[in-house]
Amino acid sequence: GGSDGCDGSGPATVAAAKAATGGTSIRVERNVRCLSFRDVTVFLSDHGRCVLDGVSGEALVGQVTGIMGPSGSGKTTLISLLSQRANSVTSKSSGAVMLDDRRLDSSHTKIIGYCPQDSCLLPTLTVYESIMYSAILRLPRNTSVDAIHRITQESISKVRLEGVKSSYVGGSGRI
Repeated sequence: GGSDGCDGSGPATVAAAKAATGGTSIRVERNVRCLSFRDVTVFLSDHGRCVLDGVSGEALVGQVTGIMGPSGSGKTTLISLLSQRANSVTSKSSGAVMLDDRRLDSSHTKIIGYCPQDSCLLPTLTVYESIMYSAILRLPRNTSVDAIHRITQESISKVRLEGVKSSYVGGSGRI
């Protein structure tokens, strides 16, 4: 990749921001530009079956990236590995998963949002309320209500969900 890709040549900025929370400092080491994976192989421990074999790819900031394939092809395994939620007891993996030029590890689970395919979202909550609920669970306890609302709105704007933020996330829309 060039200056917009994963090779680490993109702008890496260091920013310190004061949250609207009683002076709590939030330090952002970099503006992450890319999640990449190189030569990823995953074996299921119980079957010894290779689910992913030498898979490589990247997801750039600001772009929608789709993972497609038939049932059993390893889509969920790949997403679990990329989000650092792969179970090392039931699978063994090799290869590299990177945020820009830094190797991904379990400490990154706080900055990677992941909604599993069998996740149950409360059908009585709106998109806004669901994202706010996730923010409350992920942000430091001393984060102010105003900051939570601001972060929720910024998240909705980033993924362009403004038009449906008041819509219910599931069910028939009835309680």
